Amino acid sequence: KGDAVRFILAFAVSLFVALICTDQLKKTPTVFYSLSIAAVAVYVYGISQGPAVGFWGFFIPFMQRCTLAMAFFAIVMFVGVFDENSLVRKKLLPVRRQLSICGCLLCLAHVFYYAKTYLVQLGSSPQLHFSGTSGNLILSLTISVILVLLLAILGITSCTFVKAKMKASSWKNIQRLSYAFFTLIIVHLGIILVPPALSGNTPAIESVVVWGLVFALYAVLKIKREIKLRRATDMA
Repeated sequence: KGDAVRFILAFAVSLFVALICTDQLKKTPTVFYSLSIAAVAVYVYGISQGPAVGFWGFFIPFMQRCTLAMAFFAIVMFVGVFDENSLVRKKLLPVRRQLSICGCLLCLAHVFYYAKTYLVQLGSSPQLHFSGTSGNLILSLTISVILVLLLAILGITSCTFVKAKMKASSWKNIQRLSYAFFTLIIVHLGIILVPPALSGNTPAIESVVVWGLVFALYAVLKIKREIKLRRATDMA
């Protein structure tokens, strides 16, 4: 029940920011960046308070599992599948960059926790072998490191002052790395969630179903848009 509520709340918050706070995102994006950093700071404080109960029992997994950050990234993804004349695209495209930066900042909670976890596991297993659990750990760690690097590159180059110093072609090429980023997120989620889901872990099953549906819907709409664009090009 908790995980389902977290998913619903994450999408509600991200949609509210994207659709209702559009003008504020354009005019004062630093307010939303500050709120994202504040949420991470509250999370870091929360995990230092001992057992996660009450509010912390809900909030800590909300941030730690990247639920809110992924909701922001999902909106960033879906903006690109709407037609050029779509009202949704026209409304959200101008704040796509801001939503992406918010997602990147919110990811810091996830990175902070699991970087520490990986270091502890690696420290306790100095002689890792590419088999069984150790192999999964190495693979997961490798993908995680690549994701963090891509997250940093995409987040930094999304900042206005960095973008202004870059050639338009170079900036576009770097932003195309977002496709690799989202693809690796799917792989990462699969490695982390599928094994416990197959073992009957309810939160993992919920996560697999929710994110599986999100990415499947995106893939269908993206393919549909590409087919439509190709047909329009052929007819021109």
